[in-house]
Amino acid sequence: MDVREWAGTNPLRLVIDLESDLPKNLHLWHLEGETWTFGHQPKHPYSDRHFEIDWDERSVDRILEHLQVAEIRSVIVEGGAQTLDYFISRELWDEARILTGSTPLCGGLEAPVVSGTQLEEHFIDQDRLNVILHDT
Repeated sequence: MDVREWAGTNPLRLVIDLESDLPKNLHLWHLEGETWTFGHQPKHPYSDRHFEIDWDERSVDRILEHLQVAEIRSVIVEGGAQTLDYFISRELWDEARILTGSTPLCGGLEAPVVSGTQLEEHFIDQDRLNVILHDT
């Protein structure tokens, strides 16, 4: 993730890489800006900053504790169904941006369901973007 065609500072990227074995040729290691990793290993070969954590039901809580100490207050979560469901089920979200493509995908995992107040709906070519606010 970076600002691409937009002006501004690139965001801090946070990556869960449990075994520190994501390949060096991944685009994320070659972007400007910092990348922090979280995983089992004591060090990470490509990370700007690495945090060793045990992976269990409290792992994301420990990641959030590290971010709080670093005074990071806002996080954009991109991930698979399990990662997103962790944040959604614990109500650790304020806003969701859901991009729905016009082409049906066959197979795979279903996306987690969020409920809240729809703030916006936009169409980008054939795709739909919904912005949902978490009801507290």
